[in-house]
Amino acid sequence: MKSLGKVLRKGAQALTLGIGLMMPFYAGATDSSSFSQSGVEKKITRNSEQDKDNYEVDRRMVFPQDGYTEIHSVCAVPEGGYVFAGSTRDTWGSDSKNFAGKIDAEGNLDQEWSDKVNEIVGKKGRIYSVCSKGDLLAFTGYEVDESDDANLQLLVLYQNGDLKFKKTTGGDKFDIGKSVRFTADDKIVCAGYTSSFGLGGYSPWIVSYDLEGKEDVDLSKRTYGGEDRDSFRSIAFDLNQESIAVGKAYSFTEDPKAYATGFTKDLEKKWEITIGDEGDQTEFSSACFNPDTNTFMAVGRSRNGPKDDLFFAELNSSGDVLTSGTWGGDRSDFARSVCTTSKNTFMITGETESFGESGSFALELDKNGNEKQKFMFPDISLNSICQNSNKKEIILGGETHGDEFPILITLEKKQEISPRTSVGPYWTMY
Repeated sequence: MKSLGKVLRKGAQALTLGIGLMMPFYAGATDSSSFSQSGVEKKITRNSEQDKDNYEVDRRMVFPQDGYTEIHSVCAVPEGGYVFAGSTRDTWGSDSKNFAGKIDAEGNLDQEWSDKVNEIVGKKGRIYSVCSKGDLLAFTGYEVDESDDANLQLLVLYQNGDLKFKKTTGGDKFDIGKSVRFTADDKIVCAGYTSSFGLGGYSPWIVSYDLEGKEDVDLSKRTYGGEDRDSFRSIAFDLNQESIAVGKAYSFTEDPKAYATGFTKDLEKKWEITIGDEGDQTEFSSACFNPDTNTFMAVGRSRNGPKDDLFFAELNSSGDVLTSGTWGGDRSDFARSVCTTSKNTFMITGETESFGESGSFALELDKNGNEKQKFMFPDISLNSICQNSNKKEIILGGETHGDEFPILITLEKKQEISPRTSVGPYWTMY
């Protein structure tokens, strides 16, 4: 496969933030021309004969910093930019700390906001999920206490970076928040897993708070799943505020299976199912809701033999599996995150060994699992994806291989595209 573009890092001077995060090496898209900005050179030739509504890579932002940093989650914010969050560590094998950053609508790092927020969130632990509603941001993951126990953490900030409240929930073992969402009736809901409570080694767990940080204690005492290692990795809500939480379960079948549980708007369990053929090992890592079809899409991986395939399933709020399938090549490919698009399709990001050099992909599928578009990003791990519906833009978050620098990539929906030389889409980073 030919190269669509090249990014050269040249060691430009940059301002350092409190966590060692620096201003991004930035490149925007242009037609068969090269330019440099903040130590970046890029040359792009776009695909030929693209559909009118196809996406194209618009910006690629790498944030060189002094340690090893991963973006686990990214969300759009009201003013048109994005907040990203994850974990950072000084050296390989050292303890990880929470971190967060913010870019404006043009991709410029908000240094003042990022410094301010990292003074608040930069504790021992990890942030796995961030979401936004109105003037608030919510982060969840875990924070390690003085006894080295991991407690689910919820951090709620105002959009300006000021702390509204911080809560930790858990027992004397490990309790993890993997996904956080605001609800229409002003709750903040975290999904994850706990080893402090429940029947198994890990048990799926839902924790809910109001906007002042008051915890629904009765809900926190409940766990789901069975007597083995089961977990929630993601939660999504529909327009009626009913939800599904998805993850992985070992309790119900001989092989581990993708696991989904449905909840009412009051977070009462309605149903639970496992999905996957006999002999396959399956799991879900992410779910989203499509308001146009009133259905949920869950993605993850399926293994039968030596390799993984991307695994997806479309479900309704009653727990019916409407479609399911796999995608991949002759080596391992799997999904990490999914979002809906303004085209009534799904954009999925994950990792691939089958297509081009080992790295990550962004894959657009319709609701029947038919491939619409595919972008390949060698030498990058992509962990998160979200759509900015106001801009018809999708953003991907992760880290580069080797240096483990945080990276953000935007895909922009093009309304009118003239034919160009066909060479991609494919990126190479040196």
